[in-house]
Amino acid sequence: MRVHTLTLNPAIDETITLDALVPGQVHRARGVRQNAGGKGINVASCLADWGVPVSAHGLLGRDNAAPFEALFAAKPITDAMARVDGATRVNLKLVDAHDTTDINLDGLAVTDETLATVLDGLAASAVPGDMVVLAGSLPRLPARLLCHPGRAAARARRACAARCQWRVPDPRAGRAGAAPRDQAQPR
Repeated sequence: MRVHTLTLNPAIDETITLDALVPGQVHRARGVRQNAGGKGINVASCLADWGVPVSAHGLLGRDNAAPFEALFAAKPITDAMARVDGATRVNLKLVDAHDTTDINLDGLAVTDETLATVLDGLAASAVPGDMVVLAGSLPRLPARLLCHPGRAAARARRACAARCQWRVPDPRAGRAGAAPRDQAQPR
């Protein structure tokens, strides 16, 4: 069994350590580090640490894909991310002795074509017995999908259900024939 994670809005988490964050003041950083992140990327990283075969699917900007590529190479994570023009978003974490302040930036714009590429790649990679984890926030989506966000979810559900042993739950919990939201049902 392999786990496939889907992260449409990954981020490079840049953590800046300060003595004390005082709004309106100039600060000198005591440390800075960058980590490849995003909910699905973090899930893939943990699963790889535990020895679970895992593939990471989603979108990465070509301009700054290196931290993700380094993470995938350092751990046994199969890189199935689609590369698109531009930069993956960078989220800032300002950390002092008392608190953490997060500043999350917008992600890459997603076209119908890039979304189709990612979902088709996921469908082609999954085999019976595999599991799919859809995790994280959504990037900017085409207006067509914003008006009908269920279409993208339905396409992902159909793609995974067609290839995997487990049926992806229908988010319309409570409707006739729908699986409960928190349970995947075997075919």
